[in-house]
Amino acid sequence: MNNWFDLENITWSCHICKEIRPDEKISVRKTDLSKEADMPEGSIIENVRYCNDKPECIEKSKGYRHFKGCKLNKFDYILKS
Repeated sequence: MNNWFDLENITWSCHICKEIRPDEKISVRKTDLSKEADMPEGSIIENVRYCNDKPECIEKSKGYRHFKGCKLNKFDYILKS
């Protein structure tokens, strides 16, 4: 059987440095943004992938936002869901 999804060689791109890294070198920082949009807790979770072996990526991931400067609101969330 041809396994097109090779679990042993998964790679991810780091949202911070943009490098493609093996799965074990990438972690995900989850931030609940629900309160900013006046939504119930857990409604909007932002996931940021970062290199877990690079101090610079780890530090920058703490403040990284995919949509910097965008104000989240309930109406936008409902439209995009």
